[in-house]
Amino acid sequence: TPGNAEILDCLKDNQNKVSTACYTKLRKREKLDVILPENDYSLMSKCAIIIQKFCSNEKKQNILSCLRRNINQDAMPNLCRRVLYHRLMVLNSSARLNQGLIDNCQRDINKYCQSEVVNNDDDDDKDSNEDDADGNDNDTEINDRKDNVNNKKTNNDDDDDDDEVTDRRMGGRIIQCLRSKYSDTSITLESQCVSELIDVIQTSKLDVKLDVKLYQSCRKFLKSECTGMDQEDCLKLLYQKNRIDDDNCKEQIKRIAREGQADIHVDRALAFACQADVLKYCNDIPIGSGKQLKCLLSMGKSVTSQCQAMLQKRQELWESGSNVNSVVDLTEQIRKSKSSLYQFIVILLILCTVFMAGRIYGRNERYNPIMNYDNPITIDHK
Repeated sequence: TPGNAEILDCLKDNQNKVSTACYTKLRKREKLDVILPENDYSLMSKCAIIIQKFCSNEKKQNILSCLRRNINQDAMPNLCRRVLYHRLMVLNSSARLNQGLIDNCQRDINKYCQSEVVNNDDDDDKDSNEDDADGNDNDTEINDRKDNVNNKKTNNDDDDDDDEVTDRRMGGRIIQCLRSKYSDTSITLESQCVSELIDVIQTSKLDVKLDVKLYQSCRKFLKSECTGMDQEDCLKLLYQKNRIDDDNCKEQIKRIAREGQADIHVDRALAFACQADVLKYCNDIPIGSGKQLKCLLSMGKSVTSQCQAMLQKRQELWESGSNVNSVVDLTEQIRKSKSSLYQFIVILLILCTVFMAGRIYGRNERYNPIMNYDNPITIDHK
């Protein structure tokens, strides 16, 4: 129905299906929506009640953050929640639109994720932002961007169409890179970056669609197996039961499991079950790097029964994620390892040692019957 930005919202909901030219225009509009939320007619009109009640004292540029903090309020209309989810999805899929993430994670981006920074994309986004600010649409520039996107698509024919649409945005790759580093407990990110990442991860837990990569990779399982229940927990359970046959989906489930290991606050079920125990035993332990989780595990049976039960479930999940199920899996893990040559040599030496030991032992066994004739058995005929 025309009016109230309904047609525009419809296009945004289906942006993975629209033409490249339309997509480019929608991306420009989305950037304006998250950078200048006060100019977002759909958000301001459909969330007017919540803004008036909870965000009236906030600066205009902080309205989106305020709405995110109050997204679980009973008074929030479904139409407002739907629009807000879409804006949050934009933030979670593009690092450059999340200024707080850029400001606080710049050093970690330079250190760990520099390979994900694409200069051409940077230039494109800069030009696009300037166009947005000026309100001018340059047809030649749009065509250049369209050619650039088409070139990317040609180079990634093996990717799923939905992934290609999302990967047109450089920012999604930076966020995924930072999240992978955050979930690696051997890497310590700067504290201000950790705070921003926790905000991004917790936002993605509001709705599985806000975790773009997880949703795209596991969509068929979410639709067929996980209706009417917590969808992340459903995926974890399917993974434990070895019912996930898609490698990309498996990797995303492993990733969210590792994020839960790094910080229990991003695992809603675990955080809820152990909330009282964290406050009682681990409140002075800094978040990140799995420190609070280690604290809880060290408490043993001192924690509440519901926390014990959930910790047991998560430990089973983490163990299933780290198990090597076959020689093929072992070979693949070694192949991906940075020290693969060293590991192959060690394994080869072990196999050679076992082989030689078998040869020597087998030779001794073969001659044992002959040695027994030195002391022949005598039979008493009495």
